[in-house]
Amino acid sequence: MNMCPLCNGFSTVYYVCSTCGSEEKDLGRVADYLDDYSAYVEFDVSDQMMNQKGHYCSHMFYCETCGNEEVQSIQA
Repeated sequence: MNMCPLCNGFSTVYYVCSTCGSEEKDLGRVADYLDDYSAYVEFDVSDQMMNQKGHYCSHMFYCETCGNEEVQSIQA
């Protein structure tokens, strides 16, 4: 079973804002922002995406300095 290391607290990652170069903050899974109730839906493997490289979980990252938001794909 594939598990996202960020969602499960196994590790942390640091991304640099492409606009200003400051460190971005992880706001969690993109799926949590889709509608009013998505944050309360139980997380399972179907929430993860799959591409040719394997499974990944999309996370929203936010720069508190300039307000830039970016989506990063985390290998699960």
